[in-house]
Amino acid sequence: MRFLRSHLVRVVACLAILVAAPFVAAQDVATSRGTATRPTTTEWRRLPSGVDGLEVAQKTLPGPNEVVVAWLDLSAKGLEVRSFHSKDAKGKETLRASARAADALIAVNTHFFDMETIPTPVLGWEVERGVERAKPLLSVVRGKKPVAVSRSALWIEESGKTRIGWVAQQGDDRWSLPKPLDGKAPPWNADGPKPSDVAGAKKIGRVKEAVGAGPMLLRDGKATATRDEERMFEGKDVRHPRTALGVDTRTGKMLWVVVDGRHPGSVGMTLAELADFMKELGCTDALNCDGGGSSTFILNGALVNRPLGGTTMRAVPTGLGVFRKAS
Repeated sequence: MRFLRSHLVRVVACLAILVAAPFVAAQDVATSRGTATRPTTTEWRRLPSGVDGLEVAQKTLPGPNEVVVAWLDLSAKGLEVRSFHSKDAKGKETLRASARAADALIAVNTHFFDMETIPTPVLGWEVERGVERAKPLLSVVRGKKPVAVSRSALWIEESGKTRIGWVAQQGDDRWSLPKPLDGKAPPWNADGPKPSDVAGAKKIGRVKEAVGAGPMLLRDGKATATRDEERMFEGKDVRHPRTALGVDTRTGKMLWVVVDGRHPGSVGMTLAELADFMKELGCTDALNCDGGGSSTFILNGALVNRPLGGTTMRAVPTGLGVFRKAS
């Protein structure tokens, strides 16, 4: 009798494990952030956004690379895209703090910034609700000489049209250029050519929101990581955590993308790999943003990705998010 009872207990335990196994496996996939081993899969794991027209999902690509992507239908009623900044006296705080304060549904970090100066200045064009908070960069110093730059940016026109292109400043006007400068010209408005002199340049009208970063990743569906022309940082062939913004002009969708990196669970991407990934997602135009330890994805106030393999978030000055329109 004792043997039968012992055998019955073992059978019941085995059945319990078999029944629970699918649930545990599904739970591990859904909450695998922070576990010792992570699944390598090509399946998207959808995350609830809470609103129609906004989809968010995670995926672990071969590499491995952990990615978080959000798709917004730009025609979705009751939603809008806005840039926002830290209200902290230092000019920067964790993206989770500033996104919560702004009441963003989703948010990613955006601008490069001066990490040594307080309050923190951003390095690129910034427009928030029609107010220009930072101008496009006129020039940068390379080899002890200033050279003109036409850094890439994403902006939303008064009409609601979202664009990604190379931007230059001329007085109070902002110009969209058909291609970036070669990165060797003297500064604008000095001895060099003016943006209005560039063939194909178009003056940008009133803008509601703008995010300046770089380099451009895609233009009209073609990969164009113009790091050299925009006189960006070194390391175009090095894998890093990345943040990117994209638009699909054919379907009217906008994308927010974060790729984790610098840890065993996710190695990060090069700029060329990021451009290819944005194209695979359906983007026709895409912009690289600040990456490394800054790359952060916030969903409904919660951290979704794993910055540098953990949960410690770098203080950043700005973000771009999706918001409910004020009624």
